[in-house]
Amino acid sequence: MRLRITALFFGVGCGLLSPGAQASCGSASCSLATHIDGLGLTANNGWQVDLRYEYIKQDQLRSGTHKAATEFADGEHTEIYTTNKNLVATLDYSAANHWGISVQLPYVQREHYHIFDNAGTLEAETWNFGSLGDARVTGRYMLDNDTANNTQSGVQLGVKFPTGKINTTDAAGELAERSLQPGTGTTDVIVGYFRSRDLTVFNVAGRGFMQLQAQAALGQHDGYRAGHQYHLNTGMVFRPTASLSPIVQINLLSKTRDQGINAEPADSGAEYLWLSPGLSKQLGHRARLYGFVQLPLYQRVNGTQLTANWTTSIGVNWQL
Repeated sequence: MRLRITALFFGVGCGLLSPGAQASCGSASCSLATHIDGLGLTANNGWQVDLRYEYIKQDQLRSGTHKAATEFADGEHTEIYTTNKNLVATLDYSAANHWGISVQLPYVQREHYHIFDNAGTLEAETWNFGSLGDARVTGRYMLDNDTANNTQSGVQLGVKFPTGKINTTDAAGELAERSLQPGTGTTDVIVGYFRSRDLTVFNVAGRGFMQLQAQAALGQHDGYRAGHQYHLNTGMVFRPTASLSPIVQINLLSKTRDQGINAEPADSGAEYLWLSPGLSKQLGHRARLYGFVQLPLYQRVNGTQLTANWTTSIGVNWQL
């Protein structure tokens, strides 16, 4: 039962989708199992609130699978870094008849720095803003379970709404690239499947899980459509004690190229593989503190893009 109470806190952490020119500017999006269904665990009926902080610094230029050197060319800009400091609020409800719903709203604090080569004169350009991002509403339904093996499975269906701004400018009034904006401007559909069962590894009891999820924009908006995203998350939640719970995940993410006249198809789209260890700690009967670090095992980008060497997130969850 205690493991069920902690389920929401485990699936947190962020990896990167880093479009770049020239690398495009870069944006952050979660690539871990981000909810109780993704971890294959059912929560107690009722409401839960989750609040987490994410830190993601993209400061490594990459071309294909290799690190790239910083170079300047006349009339072009070269990306230096993008720092994301995000605060993500989630409100979740689980009902007794197999279904649940989650509403998520991020606040994006983003700083981007690049250098423009103006006929040999290097000009620094910076964007630094805070704004609400795109909201998500995701429903889930638990399928018939195998009680003999304590196996659970279910499906997800959700929508990402275009609540984030797409017209953020710098101090000089210059519009940021679309990949840097807090929102994409499009309505996206989200579909997924999850499955889990109890396991014992190295004489430690836990629960293994697997999640498949896809997200796709329904169309373009203002000449931009972000690439489709495909996620595969698998791992295990360990429970050596009632109050302390380690977790480890392997996360695979594939993103197709962005499209539209305001996109940069040549420098967007990628494949990522991460190792993501985490830990959560029970605080009383209704709250739990958690933290994650995400480490890249493999990164392949189209063109040249900004990537990160690591990311981290910490948060707290309350059962109401």
